[in-house]
Order: sequence, then structure tokens, then C-alpha cells
Amino acid sequence: MRDDGVGVVMFNRPERLNAVTVQSFADLETALRRLGADSGCGAVVIGGEGAAFCAGMDMA
Repeated sequence: MRDDGVGVVMFNRPERLNAVTVQSFADLETALRRLGADSGCGAVVIGGEGAAFCAGMDMA
């Protein structure tokens, strides 16, 4: 979390346009639960590395 109380969660699979796997979805849920339980967190920004935020579910 940044010093200003903003939590940042980034998808980091730019080679797959940040498509979500079952594991990365579980990791996202864990991160959001931790940030939600942190009284110092006032907002969360979710982003993606590379050209795409998220292409959806990776079915491969």
C-alpha cells in the first residue's frame, strides 16, 4: 500500500493481456480482503501491466 492510503493491485501477465487464471483470481481476492481489513486503506486501484488492463478469463 502506498503512503497515502491507496492500495494498488496490478495484474502482471502482459504477454497474455493480463488474462485471469483461477490462481490469479484467488490471489486478487486475497489481496482485496487484506486491503479491506486494513484501516489505513481508503481506496484501491486495480491495474494491468502492458497494453491491456485485463482480457478476461484465461481458458487455456
